[in-house]
Amino acid sequence: MHDATLPACGRLAMNQPEDNMQSLETRLRAIEDHIAIQSIIAAYGPAVDTPDGNVIGAAYAKTGRYQAAEFVFEGPEAVAGLVDIKTHQDYLARGCAHVLSPHHIKVSGDTATAQGHSVVFLHGVNGWAAERVSANHWAFIRTVDGWKVTQRLNRLLDGSAAARALLAPCPADHPADHPANQPTDHAPSATIT
Repeated sequence: MHDATLPACGRLAMNQPEDNMQSLETRLRAIEDHIAIQSIIAAYGPAVDTPDGNVIGAAYAKTGRYQAAEFVFEGPEAVAGLVDIKTHQDYLARGCAHVLSPHHIKVSGDTATAQGHSVVFLHGVNGWAAERVSANHWAFIRTVDGWKVTQRLNRLLDGSAAARALLAPCPADHPADHPANQPTDHAPSATIT
């Protein structure tokens, strides 16, 4: 028997403790998933500016890829090596800052996506200027070692529909239809960060 003077949430807690506990566990897991994914994205800028390729590579699944219009890096070792390419080394010598916006994260079971912006600031004679402003679409998978990046797509926000498409909502019922999930053919290149 329940006390009718208690608010409904109090009655639920008293009458269905297992359901309430399961709900709390589900909500806590969702919060932990979002924090873990946010942490991976937030760690990218400081790691690439340090430069610490090991941190970047460790975030990627074995088959993970990082792709922009100018390059494709496949696998953690290749992604980690982006800090060693000439363009990136030149950026470091001039002074650079890779800044990622808060990303919109969607978790669905053991997979997730995140969409947001990134800016590369480069130091010059007149101070700092935005060198690259890009749209980003990330895909993640939950592994025994935590969340890992399976794909990061990066496109310059130069007015192109392809860049804007990376920021478009992913249809829940047809995620394969999202532009970020369409195959592209790009040859690896070591000319950009």
